Amino acid sequence: MPLPPSVHQRLGSGSTLKNLAQALAYHKMCYEEMPLQGLQVTREQQTIQNLTDTLRTILRL
Repeated sequence: MPLPPSVHQRLGSGSTLKNLAQALAYHKMCYEEMPLQGLQVTREQQTIQNLTDTLRTILRL
């Protein structure tokens, strides 16, 4: 799903937001493409949720 232009602009203007977005993309890729088991699955899901919540909060400010 493509990002709205205003979000894309905000991500490009700050290194913190860009780093959070890159970390989220990395963890989503790991979750979807790597064979994870048990606790690893739970940890990746929690990491993805935490990064998503953080980005949403920052972008709403």
